[in-house]
Amino acid sequence: MCVLCGEPLSDVHWADREADPAPIGVALAGEDRDGDRRRAWLRRLAVLRPVLGAYGLTVRDWNGRRLVLADGKGASALARDLAEVWSSAARLSVRMPDPLDPELLRRLKP
Repeated sequence: MCVLCGEPLSDVHWADREADPAPIGVALAGEDRDGDRRRAWLRRLAVLRPVLGAYGLTVRDWNGRRLVLADGKGASALARDLAEVWSSAARLSVRMPDPLDPELLRRLKP
């Protein structure tokens, strides 16, 4: 349990789990599971930024376990996983966020 926020340290969302069900912090010699999880988390964050930016929102990492969404007016929301990202984005954004919006996908295409 985190002494600062009271959240369980082993509470990992299913989307953040690897195919190997080893607990957090347990690795075989030469493996860096926590580092791999962190890199995957940062890749997801990099994908979320332009998507949420299209709706006037910013997203940033909070301690590698949560995401902080904010609008341009000072309101913010904490999200634990991708499901909470979309519900928080719906509350903060003027328009209903749709990550599969054809216009958004066209603009994000490299």
